[in-house]
Amino acid sequence: MAEEHQTKRVQISIHLDEALRELLEAAARRSIRSLSGEAAYRIRESLEAEQSAA
Repeated sequence: MAEEHQTKRVQISIHLDEALRELLEAAARRSIRSLSGEAAYRIRESLEAEQSAA
């Protein structure tokens, strides 16, 4: 049987130092995502990698 995945939306506030924010903004521009979209993408990728390593 196929696994069902539920998604839920959360709202977070992240305080970044200026250099890290600039790197994240540049990555967002390259991938045509918003800054929040890029942050969400990177968090999701990190969590998925962590889950598959466990």
